[in-house]
Amino acid sequence: MRNKALISLLLCLLVASVCAAQMKLVKLKSGGQVRGEVTETDDGYRVQTSMGVLIYSKDQVLSIEDVQDPKAEYKQRLAEADPKDADAMTALGEWALEAKMLEEAKAALETALKAKPDHVKAKLLLRQVTARLAAKEPTTEPAEGSGSDEDLVRSKLDPKWLVPMEDIYRIRSFELHEKDRVVIRFKDGVIDYFMRQMAGRDKFDQPHADRWFLRQDNVFKARYMLKWMERDETVRDGIIVRTDPRFMIDFRSSIWPMLSQYCTVGGCPDGKLFGKVRVFRFAGSNVRVDYTNFLMLVGYEDEKGRRMVDRDRVEDSLLLDYGLPEGQSRVPRPAALKKVRPLYTGRNDPRYKRVEQWIRSLHPAPQPDYGLQYKPPFGIKLHLGGGPQLPPREEPQLPPRETQPAEEKPI
Repeated sequence: MRNKALISLLLCLLVASVCAAQMKLVKLKSGGQVRGEVTETDDGYRVQTSMGVLIYSKDQVLSIEDVQDPKAEYKQRLAEADPKDADAMTALGEWALEAKMLEEAKAALETALKAKPDHVKAKLLLRQVTARLAAKEPTTEPAEGSGSDEDLVRSKLDPKWLVPMEDIYRIRSFELHEKDRVVIRFKDGVIDYFMRQMAGRDKFDQPHADRWFLRQDNVFKARYMLKWMERDETVRDGIIVRTDPRFMIDFRSSIWPMLSQYCTVGGCPDGKLFGKVRVFRFAGSNVRVDYTNFLMLVGYEDEKGRRMVDRDRVEDSLLLDYGLPEGQSRVPRPAALKKVRPLYTGRNDPRYKRVEQWIRSLHPAPQPDYGLQYKPPFGIKLHLGGGPQLPPREEPQLPPRETQPAEEKPI
């Protein structure tokens, strides 16, 4: 009997705890809103979110509402709407878009345009929905320049020596510049996950923050997400940059051809650029070879801590210094290059300027930790950050004030 009584007591306590803390939508008088498990306290409310606990006094809270299933609510709204009323169907499509139900939004907006083909707002919203659906569709890596493992083996390159595509996506995302024009796909749920984690932080403490963020282009989204949560693997792995940013386009078309030609005339004794950096030469174009060579350059650091690519003091980069004639460089040229013509004639050489400009275009100092899975061959050690401090990122360019969430008016 005592055991039964104890079990009953435990069940009651469990039920009470579930009732005390349920998933709710907390709407604030400031206009913001937070989702989480809400527990009422003597002074206000304790909200357990995925980021941690938030405390609000009662005079800060406008209302606390149940979190409804968006799919069920859409069906209810659809049943109540007149399919011949273009304004009503447009409003339903806009609501579905804000709820991130793109297929439902598309169906509602197409119904609105059937009722009124020249409905301006429905047309604009449908363009947004169509673009977002296209961005979610898996795309394939461009065929040109990708190469194959068979091609690598024929060139005596073991594919295991090279950076895998998953790591290439990470490098691309960290090296994104605000002016890049690339194809980005976000894994399902990662944007929603990010917005939940950001609840109450930065712009996400303001009304309509979700709507503001979703309206930004994908490059802005990716840079903003990494600025705040680059150590979070869900975020880091959820950003798939399918095409090359400018840094790699310039490396492939301008920097590497110059370095490869220098290797041909003797600048790569023992297969190493300047006798220091292991590089992989491939007859043709292969995206994995390109990114591996890039990684070998940016990850090299000598025994005195001097970097091949120094993002902090660009002029100290060994990629520049080793290529200068004796007497002009800050450090002695490697002994293996004594009989090899320098890569540059001096600091005013257009090739020197080209490399210098390319280094300055990279992610600002310090060298970022891309969080790669790649294990370099031949015992090579890459120095890619990884310290306890988050590498400072260039502040993303925010849109004009009138498009920021604090300025947006409720519709």
